[in-house]
Amino acid sequence: MASFLPRASRFVSSVFAHIVPPTLYFLIAFNLIVFTTNLLVHDYWFRVSGFLVATTTALVVGKSILVANQIRLIDHFRGAPLIQPILSTP
Repeated sequence: MASFLPRASRFVSSVFAHIVPPTLYFLIAFNLIVFTTNLLVHDYWFRVSGFLVATTTALVVGKSILVANQIRLIDHFRGAPLIQPILSTP
């Protein structure tokens, strides 16, 4: 049991190390979009309160980026010219 805790903590820390960068990027980007939208529509008495939605969406998109990165089909096209994946789709 004593060896389980260090392994579990290393696993959790490695997962968080992979999740934090894309999630933080999308969190900032989506909240800036919502903030800019709120500033633009402030004069029209229309309140767009979507910071919670933007934050939740950032978490989902950040995780989906990591899942898509693990798909082996994508590795087939790494290093190829950008036109190759477009031409090879059915």
